[in-house]
Amino acid sequence: MTSLQRCLPSARAIRVGLGTIFVLTGLLVTGIFIHQLILPLLAIFAPQLRTTFYDLAVYGVAPTRKYVSLDLQSPEPSVLQWHDKCDDDGLILIGPYGDSVPNPGPTILDARGNLVWTTTDYGLVTNFQMQEYKGEQLLTFWSGHKEGAKGRGAMYMLNSKYELVHKLQAVGENLFGDLHEFQLTNDGTALITVYNDTTIDMRNFGFFRGEHGWVTDCIFQEIDIETGELLFQWVASEHVRAIETHYFQPAAGFSDSNPFDFFHLNSIQKDSRGNYLISSRHFHTITYIDGASGDIIWTLGADSSDFEDISERKGAATEFCWSHHARWVDEESGIISLFNNGAAGPLHLDRPHSKGMMVQVNEQERTVKHLHDFQPLQSVRSHSQGGVQVLPNKDEVFIGWGSSAMWSQFEMDGTLLCETHYGASLMYFYEWVKSYRIFKVWGWVGEPQWPPSARIRESRIYVSWNGATEVKHWELQGQLENAEDLTAFHTIETVDKEGFETAILLPQEDYARYRIAALDTNRKVIRHSDPIEPEEPESMVPMILGACAAVLFLVGVAYVLRCLLLRKDLGNLFPWRRRGSWSTYQYSKL
Repeated sequence: MTSLQRCLPSARAIRVGLGTIFVLTGLLVTGIFIHQLILPLLAIFAPQLRTTFYDLAVYGVAPTRKYVSLDLQSPEPSVLQWHDKCDDDGLILIGPYGDSVPNPGPTILDARGNLVWTTTDYGLVTNFQMQEYKGEQLLTFWSGHKEGAKGRGAMYMLNSKYELVHKLQAVGENLFGDLHEFQLTNDGTALITVYNDTTIDMRNFGFFRGEHGWVTDCIFQEIDIETGELLFQWVASEHVRAIETHYFQPAAGFSDSNPFDFFHLNSIQKDSRGNYLISSRHFHTITYIDGASGDIIWTLGADSSDFEDISERKGAATEFCWSHHARWVDEESGIISLFNNGAAGPLHLDRPHSKGMMVQVNEQERTVKHLHDFQPLQSVRSHSQGGVQVLPNKDEVFIGWGSSAMWSQFEMDGTLLCETHYGASLMYFYEWVKSYRIFKVWGWVGEPQWPPSARIRESRIYVSWNGATEVKHWELQGQLENAEDLTAFHTIETVDKEGFETAILLPQEDYARYRIAALDTNRKVIRHSDPIEPEEPESMVPMILGACAAVLFLVGVAYVLRCLLLRKDLGNLFPWRRRGSWSTYQYSKL
């Protein structure tokens, strides 16, 4: 046997290899068949299993709702747990994005997940929330280009008509607004994060890094909204030692294309004393900063804390890591809320699951204690993003789970009230659909400048009004053929508004055109849709021809299969190929 023959695989090895490939391919095809065909059919006859199939991605990674009257889509959430306390007038503000979200943008849903408003005009957004400025409620968010874990963009503020009233930029040459924070203060100013790539001495970081290693430095700015003037700026590298980071990334820091993100600032809040509370994801700390000098007053964290943890379970108040969204709940009592991610990708799995937390600091005695944990129905690890919001009644907490596509509502003691998914939990790890933060708000009144949208399909007219919050009823109006007054319409039917889009059955009478009136709770007209004429019924000929072609195809397939099963000679299907020319062949019996 030659050396070449010895190197070649044996026939048995080839057979085993091919057999393994065929088996695995068969299992894959079978799995896809079951997942994409059998389970959806089963869901039709077993609707009680819908939530299970939803989380198994049977309906897709990020199921969406489509509309007749609107050319946009919205998330189609799945409610896993519900309590009547969640069924209120609150609205859900969410900014879904990811590989499974083809058209990201700011989106408002009602408490049940029905669409209220959405737009793709701004693309990817984060920190979509409602904030007050000069006594007016505004929608605010960051929008721009996301580069890894940071952003380059600007801050937007929209009024109740969904018009842009303010756009804020970072102050400084080659500085851009980052996606992590956009918070308005009681002083009429705005707090924003800025991520700036620069160089520092990284020789003590190891891995042969040099004297001029590249890092992402974190800055926060306070800006006057009206003038754009910079009022205050804090730079992380001027106040902390970068080497104290918990972030491990041996390949980062060698070039400007892959800087080392040592601090990762993700939240800022200015309190009544004029000081700032910030959260550092990669330092695992909450830091309190003097609003005049920028000096650090105190730091709270497991490894670098100025507080003694006096919790019933030692360390419970300082065990957070890779966390987000630190906020004062009660300054006087020293209560702080935060989102404890507990993980940051496959290299940093420090905790078994993510959770919301609430702790209480005593600044005089320098002690801290754990108050509450908030954990979802299904334990998740959110490797990025997330936020905790104490609701206005101070008795409940709302959490958006960041890279895990879900939101939850809790009582203050940690009891779960409601949990809603807007993506399949099976796929949370891949972050194909997510929202940086999610908020629940009350009091938003949307007054869009565009009219309601109405479209006719078959025997129904579909109507919606993207962004309108005050519509309670729809009134179908019609105009007869040859009407003398082309502006005159008379009422045909009034129906209650159902969800985002309502379908109204058209009358038997022939009308030249229709329109829809949007009515408020007192049945007063808010605005009319544009007139719409009935569509000509589509021809049934293409549909009939298509059906006939499908039937003939299926009959042909069945015929071939019958021949195979009965071991018939397939040559009989094409007898002219073995009997001679087309003009001379004779049929033979099968």
